[in-house]
Amino acid sequence: MRERVRTFLQLFVDASFQQAHERLEPAAAEQITAERLGAIWSQLQETKGRFVGIDSIEYQGRQQQYEVFLAQLQFHNGRQRAVVALGDEAVAGLQFPPGEDWQPPSYADKSAFTEEELSLAATDLLEDGAFVSGWAATATVEGNSATDLWLPGETLSIELDRTTGPDRVKLVTPSSVADSTTVTQL
Repeated sequence: MRERVRTFLQLFVDASFQQAHERLEPAAAEQITAERLGAIWSQLQETKGRFVGIDSIEYQGRQQQYEVFLAQLQFHNGRQRAVVALGDEAVAGLQFPPGEDWQPPSYADKSAFTEEELSLAATDLLEDGAFVSGWAATATVEGNSATDLWLPGETLSIELDRTTGPDRVKLVTPSSVADSTTVTQL
C-alpha cells in the first residue's frame, strides 16, 4: 500500500495531474479535477519553494473503510505534510494540513503571542459562512476521537460527509481567534 501512495504522490509532484486524477476513486474524482490538482501543486510551490523530495511515508492506521498514510514532502523552504487515504482500489482522499514549522516573522513581538488549549465544544466551524452543528462529533485531535481538548501544536482533523464540499471553511475559537482556508482536500 505504501508504494501505491508513493506512486500517486510522485505523479502529483511530477505534474502528471491527469495520471494522478485517474488513480482517484470515482467519488473523489468527481470532486476534484486534474486542473484543481495542478492548482494545489502550484500553490504549494509558491509557498514552499522548489520541491526536493518525499522524505517519508508512514502508515497512520485505518479510519472507517480507508487506510491512511502521512507523507512528509520536502521543499526548498520547508516541509509539507500530505495525508493520503486509500480505498480498496484507488486513492480516496488527499489533504495538505497546515505546516508544523510556522514561526512568527522576525519583526513580530513574540511576547505578544500566547498559546492556549481549546475546547472543541466551544469552537465554531463555518462552511462558506454558515455555522455547522455537530461537527465536533466527527473530529479527532491527533487521531483521538474521544477528546474535547485541543492543545497547542496538535492537529485537529474534521471529517464531514458531504456530496459536495465547501469552498472555504473557518474555525472560530472562544477567544474570537479565527482562521479560514480554501478547501484543498478530497
